[in-house]
Amino acid sequence: MSLDVNPWIAYVGPFSLTWQGIFIGVGIVAALALASRHLESSGLNPDLASELAIFVVIPAILGARLFHVFDTWAFYAVHPLEVFEVTRGGAAIYGAIIVGTGAALAFARLRHVPISTFLDALAPAQVLGLATGRIGDLLTGASLARPSTLPIAITYVNPASFDQHHAPVHPVAAYEIIWDLAILLLLLRIRRARLPRGVSFWTFTALYGAGQIWTGFFRDEPVDLYGMGQAQIIGLFCLVVGVIALLSIGTEAARISRQRRRAELLDRTIEGDASPHRAGSSGMSQEPRPSPLDH
Repeated sequence: MSLDVNPWIAYVGPFSLTWQGIFIGVGIVAALALASRHLESSGLNPDLASELAIFVVIPAILGARLFHVFDTWAFYAVHPLEVFEVTRGGAAIYGAIIVGTGAALAFARLRHVPISTFLDALAPAQVLGLATGRIGDLLTGASLARPSTLPIAITYVNPASFDQHHAPVHPVAAYEIIWDLAILLLLLRIRRARLPRGVSFWTFTALYGAGQIWTGFFRDEPVDLYGMGQAQIIGLFCLVVGVIALLSIGTEAARISRQRRRAELLDRTIEGDASPHRAGSSGMSQEPRPSPLDH
């Protein structure tokens, strides 16, 4: 399969319109719409979604750029001014997630919003935005991938494409889109199931981390530690933290459930012990009726 898509659509002075920018914008709008709906269903003010966007979007974009620079520091150390050439592409999505989540936590504290409820409401919206934004990467080859002989491999033939292999490569962005949509469906089911607070957010954290580990093996990116790239290392951290958090939530929920069952059993026992006593007391207070034989 070949794709001939120029990443840049138009130029307006020093600014440029790109496919990545368009789908990131669409992703933000879709995420805000879903977040507003889930905030309202969680008993929170739906307008918090638009306020959060103002508070989070710029830090998230900066975080994505900074993590990309750190990930490819060998290049930027030689070309330091390229750090500011944001119109040429280069962003690490996990940087946006980490910094954006930190900004969301700060926002929740400032607005005195229950953090677990707030993050649970945002988790499906966040993964929807990520999946939508990856469409731009898929079209332009921004998710640099390793060569592949699979039938679904993509060859980017446009001279301006970010991928310069000029040979079939893994459609890593498509892998991520499919993975993200699977996470989204699971999170929507979790919301309908009314599970304990925090389950939705930490499920997203763990599964997104697992996805970064998996897709990292198909990426053509620098290796940092034990054969893993930066995205995989961060993904492993997210997976471990997410699983630990879910186990903690499950343990606490089980403890509360046991306490509730014990309380219910104790109440039934007390009621059962009191019933014969009441019946006996009632019987003793009544005088025996005279028998006809007494006459």
